[in-house]
Amino acid sequence: LYVSGGFNEQLAETLLDHRSEDIRTWVVRLLGDEKTISPVLHSRLLSLATTDHSPVVRSQLACTAKRLPGPEALPIVRELLKHDADLQDPPIPLLLWWAVEDKAATDRELVLDLLAEPENWQQPLVRKMIIERLAQRYAAAGSDADFECCARLLALAPGEAETAMLITGMEKGLQGRKRDAVPAAL
Repeated sequence: LYVSGGFNEQLAETLLDHRSEDIRTWVVRLLGDEKTISPVLHSRLLSLATTDHSPVVRSQLACTAKRLPGPEALPIVRELLKHDADLQDPPIPLLLWWAVEDKAATDRELVLDLLAEPENWQQPLVRKMIIERLAQRYAAAGSDADFECCARLLALAPGEAETAMLITGMEKGLQGRKRDAVPAAL
């Protein structure tokens, strides 16, 4: 259907409710091929990210989120990060980081919004895969805008443990690099 032109938005909407996780997974995959989705399909993918019980579907949602623009991708990632059951899944945590990291420079505000609420810092997937890596990524990039993101993350951190995670990430990002002065933002 996809190759012959029979795959369209209406069919995709219908198939996202299919009982087979493989069908739902392929629909999510094919929607990602377009690298943008309609508001209706975005709403449907957001709903899947919230409610789908299949780790196979959630894995594909994470892959597709990386391929979508930040405003479409990061709300999906936000919902996927709430699935504590995926903490021990081999690919899903890294796929979620991959999606966040891809948007770290292009959609800084939206990425930082993932940690705007103190309760988001307590989600196991966020603690394991996002906090330290995000600080490391920004510190390693090293521009003024990146250090501003580090400073904002430090300001958002709800406690000492989270601050320590950020500092560990920043230290890793700065390893092997010489800085003559502390960045103004820090």
